[in-house]
Amino acid sequence: MYGENGRLCVNRSTRASGVGQTRFTTIKRISDTILIAEVDPNSPTAGAAQSNSNGKYAVGRHEGRGNFAMADGSARSARTNDFMRTDAESDGTGASPSSCKGQIEWAIQRKMYWYPTECTPN
Repeated sequence: MYGENGRLCVNRSTRASGVGQTRFTTIKRISDTILIAEVDPNSPTAGAAQSNSNGKYAVGRHEGRGNFAMADGSARSARTNDFMRTDAESDGTGASPSSCKGQIEWAIQRKMYWYPTECTPN
């Protein structure tokens, strides 16, 4: 099963508070930002109907590698170390200011990103 990157599609409640949708022209590293990823439909916390993905729910089904469509239209296969995230990284837990949820993921250089910028909300 595949799902859209949940950090590219901002939640309705966040939009209602005045935050706009993410535009592809504002993605900081478009060729390294995940658009579509494989999702684990058997995850006990995500549920079988999970239609979006993030660094917590993505899986590597192919000998420890996952397949991805990137935001620039390219495709990539990557090891789990390159795309899996801790709970804090995938949810922006502890971000300050709280509106910049991606800053934890962007604190170090990575091969792949879920958050399009440091200040993308969930």
